[in-house]
This record gives sequence, C-alpha cells and structure tokens, in this order.
Amino acid sequence: MSSDGIFPRIGRGITKTRNFVVNTIFILILLAIFGSIFNSTESISIPEEAALVLDPSGILVEERTFSNPLDDVWNINYDVPEVEIAELMRAIELAEQDSRIKMIILDLEGLTGISLAQADRIIESLKKFKLTGKPIGSYANSYSQIHYYISSVSDEIYLNPMGSLLLEGFGGRNLYFKDFLDRFGIRANVYRVGEYKEAVEPFLRNDMSEESKTVNLRMLNKLWANLSQEIENNRLLDPGAIDGFGVGFAKELKKTNGDFARAAIENNLVDELLTWDQVRVRFGDRVGLDEEDKVNSVDYRTFLASHAPDVEFNTTKIAVINIQGPIFLGTEGYGSASADVAVQLIREARKSEDIAAIVVRVDSPGGSAFASEMIRLELELAQLDETPVVVSFASVAASGGYWLAATSDYIVAEPNTITGSIGVFSVLFTAQEALDKLGIHSDGIATTPFSLTDPFTSPSDQLDQALQLNVEHGYNQFVELVAKGRDLDKNKVEGVAQGKVWLGGEAIENGLADEL
Repeated sequence: MSSDGIFPRIGRGITKTRNFVVNTIFILILLAIFGSIFNSTESISIPEEAALVLDPSGILVEERTFSNPLDDVWNINYDVPEVEIAELMRAIELAEQDSRIKMIILDLEGLTGISLAQADRIIESLKKFKLTGKPIGSYANSYSQIHYYISSVSDEIYLNPMGSLLLEGFGGRNLYFKDFLDRFGIRANVYRVGEYKEAVEPFLRNDMSEESKTVNLRMLNKLWANLSQEIENNRLLDPGAIDGFGVGFAKELKKTNGDFARAAIENNLVDELLTWDQVRVRFGDRVGLDEEDKVNSVDYRTFLASHAPDVEFNTTKIAVINIQGPIFLGTEGYGSASADVAVQLIREARKSEDIAAIVVRVDSPGGSAFASEMIRLELELAQLDETPVVVSFASVAASGGYWLAATSDYIVAEPNTITGSIGVFSVLFTAQEALDKLGIHSDGIATTPFSLTDPFTSPSDQLDQALQLNVEHGYNQFVELVAKGRDLDKNKVEGVAQGKVWLGGEAIENGLADEL
C-alpha cells in the first residue's frame, strides 16, 4: 500500500475546485437563461394608447440564415442583418388585436432587398390592421419605390421637405462578355434547351437577344402595372396617374424647379412635407408624447418580445421547410440553399408520426438540377408515405426552384411571384486559343474521345454532342415531371417552357400553380 505525495494531492484539490467553479458557473448561466425565458414577457412594459413603430433594419428574408456560434468566436461573420418577413406580419397581427396599440408608424428606410411579392404580403397585413379602424402613418426622409409602395396603404404619408420620392419603374442591365472572351482567347461552350433561357447570353453575345427582351419586358410591364394600380387604389388616384408620374418625371420636376419633394405632393403622392419634429407632433396628437417628449410608442421587436409565442399542444403538426437562395449540393452557405440540409429535414418530417403535412416555402432562382431533383425525390417519398406536400412560392420559384415543386400535391403562388423558367443549360469554359496566343500548345493521346477533357483543350465533336444530349435529356425530364405533376399534356408544357418566366397569376392560367 502506497501513499500519495503532496503534489498529487494538491493537483486533485485544484481539479475539484476547478470543476466546482465551472459547474457552478454553468448552473448559474442555465438559471439565468431559464429566468429570462420565463420572465422576459412579464418584465417588458407596453405603454397604453401607444403607436407600434415598424422600423426594420436589414435584408428582408423568408428565414434567417443559420449562424454558426463558432463563427463569432473566430470573428468570422458576414455582418449582414436580416429581417424575417414573418416577424413583421406577426407584429402587425398582434397590434391588430392589442387594445394598447392605437396606430402603426412605418419607418422603412432601413429595410432592403424587398421584392414586390414580399411587399404585397406586408400590404395585405396592414390592410387587415386598418379594418379595425386604427390608422397607419408613414414618414421618410426619402422614399424609394418599394418603400413608397408599402407606405401607400397609410392613412397619412409625410415626406421631409428636402427629401425625394422616386418611382423609377422596373428594368435592368447585364454585362456581356463575348468580345472580352474573344480578345483573351477564352471560349464559352454552351449547351442549353430553351429559346428563352437567357442566363448564358452574356457569354455568347454583346447585347440582349430579342427573345430575352420580349419575355422580360412583358414581365416587367406587368409588374409595373400591378405596382401602379395598387398605389392608385391606395391613394385614390386616377388610373394612369402613377405611370404618368414615372414616365413624365422630368416634366413634373420642371414644374417645381427641380424640387423632388414638391413634385411628390403636387401629384398627391404624399400628404404633407414636414420635418421629423413636425411629424412627431402630428403623431403625438394621436397617441401622446412620453416624458422625454418622444412619441408614445413601442418598436416592433420589443412588442414581439412582450408577447409569448403561440404554443399549441396538438399531437400533429405541419412541417414548414424553407428553400431560400440558389440550390446547391453540400453544406448550406450564406444566401444559398443546401439540398443535403433540405433532404434531411424532409426525411425527418416524413418519418415523424407527429407530422401531418409538409409545406415547402420556395424563394429560389434555381441552381443545380441534380440538387433540385434530390429535394423533389425526397418530397415524392413523403407523398408515397401519405404525407401531403404543399409548395408555397415566395418572390421567385424559377428553374430548379420550380423543378423541386413540380410533383407536389398543391402549389400556391403570390400574384407577383416570378415562376417557371423551365429550361436547362450548362457552360464549359476552355482557353485553348488563349494558350495559342502565348505560344503554348496542348497535345496528348487518349483511348476515347472523352479522355482529353481539360480547361486548355476545346471539346471534341463527340464531347460537344454528349454534353448537348445530356442537357436535352435534363430538359425532357423537367418537362415530363411538370406534365406528370401538374396533370398537363406534354405539348402544353412545351408551350409554357423553353425558359419562359411567368408571374403568379399567369402561372395559374398556364396550369403551373393552383392558387394565389
């Protein structure tokens, strides 16, 4: 039998002390967390007769991007604040029912990345709020088009006298690289099906094709008409007033000697030109001022925190899965959707006895056809397990975003959802001519025409043919999936395919969706 020395005993004592301290700190942290959970709603005080201030700051998204806590430890962060649209709508809904809230104040200048479809959802929530008889007021130093679109539902709209209100319509430009690629000896080998599949045009042309101009202008004209009509209805303006203001803006500015704010009020787009101090008094007349002479109000984040989340103890639930951003294989990155993550979530939902149905919320321009098929196939397995699958389109559900939805049980779209783009393409860049210009040449031997494939060798005729056939196969598969899933004749699908895009209402007319 041996006895321990003094140093081992000291070591054990230090270890026990350290464990005790660490465990104590851990327990205290847990108690603090639980305390904040159970007491947070009680400690937040909402003033009576108050205004709810909607002042979001960040990019509007369907769902926040997952943040890895380790990124913060290593100072790896994207520093891009995000605002979930559901939070804004939830705050409006709660304010509608809360007797302490007497009005809503819109301050939207910090909100970015808003699509027309997302704005429509916010407007509908605000309209429901107004049915209670509670007013909505809006103020901005300057209104962008989309901010004004949402604010147009307000009972009173104020603009800073030094501010501006721009309704620039819709448009866009691409950069085209054909001459640039030719100059440096780089060739874009393009394989595609779909006369209107324009994503590859910048590598093949120096300008936009007439086909692309036709389909895009048709869609943008409809978006502009929808936006104009909504504003005219909200502001009680004559039909055509918004188009006239946008098209003839220079003429309107000439009338006001270049005063943007004056042009807005003289066209009845705003009610008064006031500074914030003046607007504060106006809002104060409705809800009062607090001890610091500020409008008696609560911001929407505090307001949401004061309301406990709805908790339902039903045995069955609906799983809601978001597909947001370009669709790829692998891990989920910022602003993109991982097929691997989506498949895992769908699989967990379909295997759970508590899940009664799956709703997939799609806000994606597409991406990898293979990744989209992985998601679609997992959804189809859920349907075979008798779990209903409903796909809900947000701002855009195009290409791979539509592919994954094609065979679902039901598809819901927003009126201004950009839908479709049923087409397939791939691009292979090679730089053989660039090497030739440098006096560098590539040569070799191969057992088949497909053995020599590298970025410095132009594809052989056989490889060209194989890649084009593969793309055509993918396109045919896409069309057949849509025909099968939407119960449409294949020829009818061909008529709405070819890379064409449609707004939500048109998608329903063409059989690509079921309901707005």
